[in-house]
Amino acid sequence: MHAVLDTDEQLAKRVLDEEDAINELQLEVDDRVVQLLALHQLMAADLRFVLAVSRINNDLERIGDQAVNIAQGALRILRHPG
Repeated sequence: MHAVLDTDEQLAKRVLDEEDAINELQLEVDDRVVQLLALHQLMAADLRFVLAVSRINNDLERIGDQAVNIAQGALRILRHPG
């Protein structure tokens, strides 16, 4: 949104450039959650924490996807103002 408001195409492009990093981090966290669940017998509190991390990780990745959609829309607006 700031890219449109500030007429800053580079800001929108930076968001797009970071998408791969977000996706890689999501996969890394997912792998670590699976390792914890597979290799350790977690007690109730630890299990709840690990499951919460997994859910939050998924939500953060979806937020990143939405940021990409917004950045793509911002680029369209900036290139064709109207």
